[in-house]
Amino acid sequence: MLFMNVAAKYYPYVIASGGSTSGNTSMSNVLSMASELMSWVITQMAAILTFITGNTLILVFFIMTICGFAVGFLMRIWRSVG
Repeated sequence: MLFMNVAAKYYPYVIASGGSTSGNTSMSNVLSMASELMSWVITQMAAILTFITGNTLILVFFIMTICGFAVGFLMRIWRSVG
């Protein structure tokens, strides 16, 4: 669903680019679209982190997942070295 929102927002710009150097395809427009996309991504990440930290049960499961990933990663490194 999230991908569809991003695709629907930026699809007209991609189609309009067509390889020409007119209006919609100037470097400043491309950079402004890229900065808008990055700010949107950062905003969505902040909203997800706010949701996770606002709900205790989800926060506990999130922390357990991160710890499990770290332990698994370190065990894999430990076994490959020794």
